[in-house]
Amino acid sequence: MTSHRRLPAERDRAVARLHSLTRGAAVGGVLGTLLFGAVAAASYDGTATTTTTTTTVTSDDSAAQVAAEDSTTSGTTAADDESSTDDSQLQATPAPTTSTTSGAAHASTGGS
Repeated sequence: MTSHRRLPAERDRAVARLHSLTRGAAVGGVLGTLLFGAVAAASYDGTATTTTTTTTVTSDDSAAQVAAEDSTTSGTTAADDESSTDDSQLQATPAPTTSTTSGAAHASTGGS
């Protein structure tokens, strides 16, 4: 079996190739990150978009118009109902109790 000894020039070329690949990967990673950030910044302006739909009643029947107006001018909206809470439903979490015992220490978690 014959072993091939590497010449110093071959080793130097291999190390130079490895350094250039490492530098290329680092530069490519930085440029990719910058490009991704630029695309993200350009595509998102920072504001949420909402759409509002309105319904127009075009009927001569005044009862239908009154019913439509009553349904749109109620006193509270669904968002108001969700934001207000009933204090009678809230309960305080009881404080943990501590006790001292003599003997070996024992720690347990969960379980039944």
